[in-house]
Amino acid sequence: MVEIIEIDKYGRIVLPRNFRKKVGYPSKVMVIGRGDYIIIKPLRRKKLTEFFDTIGVDIAPDAFSDYNKLKQVLLGESK
Repeated sequence: MVEIIEIDKYGRIVLPRNFRKKVGYPSKVMVIGRGDYIIIKPLRRKKLTEFFDTIGVDIAPDAFSDYNKLKQVLLGESK
């Protein structure tokens, strides 16, 4: 998508409607300067549930019931 838009005297721009509809209405965007052009990237909050069950570990389930035991296993200090 390429659009030509005006910048007002305060440096503001209005994002085109089709862009806003496509990405939704985030409260913040990231502006990345690359030489003589910029990239505007919407920031989206991540839901913590997206990360559930994303990492597998080979640790006995009983190690999770005791913090000290889990720490030893993770640091490789268990016997």
